[in-house]
Amino acid sequence: MTATVSTTGVLFFMFTLRLWNIRSVIPSGVALAFVPVLYINSTNLMDYTWTLSLVLVAMYFVAKRKIVVAAILLGMACGFRITAGAMVVAFGVLIYFQDRTIRQIVLLGIVTTTVAIICFIPVYATYGTSFFTYYEYFPYPPFLKNIYKASIGAWGVIGCVAVAVAVAVSFFSWRKMEVVGKNKKIPLIIMSTLTIVLYTYSFSKFLRNRHLYYRWYHL
Repeated sequence: MTATVSTTGVLFFMFTLRLWNIRSVIPSGVALAFVPVLYINSTNLMDYTWTLSLVLVAMYFVAKRKIVVAAILLGMACGFRITAGAMVVAFGVLIYFQDRTIRQIVLLGIVTTTVAIICFIPVYATYGTSFFTYYEYFPYPPFLKNIYKASIGAWGVIGCVAVAVAVAVSFFSWRKMEVVGKNKKIPLIIMSTLTIVLYTYSFSKFLRNRHLYYRWYHL
């Protein structure tokens, strides 16, 4: 089931690229499918790929302007990994660029939050608010190990090189682009950059909080 779900996520990623008239749809989908952290976790019972796939399918429906469907899927993604909720901000930016409306963004946030709360009712009924601090019962991994897991561990050596080259090429290409309002790919770059910033900040803050907790616990 996990392999099927992750494959579905990759397919919808390709469908979204086609909607946006981005070239090399098939190579892009293959590249995503063979990212080590994705295909390895497509063979186990972890919830990583379930979350990612639901987010990718939700992105497709945002691009199709079916906001309620996208919000339901994103809320379900939060049920697997609550951090998926940050995509409300990234998708909200895309929605604003698409239709220049705040109403749809608010709708996305309300429906996503409602579905996420519904998903967490069983765990809250069983564990109360303690499920928020579940991670505190595990030993804190070394900082360098976390950096490794966020880079080579996720992308592989070849993948890290490819991502670095792609970012560099995209940056220089972006500088040559026309005014924001005249280029339809600018909103996608902004959404992608915002997603990276949000999750990098979240990851760094998580590491800092874990480190402080670990030091306090062992005093």
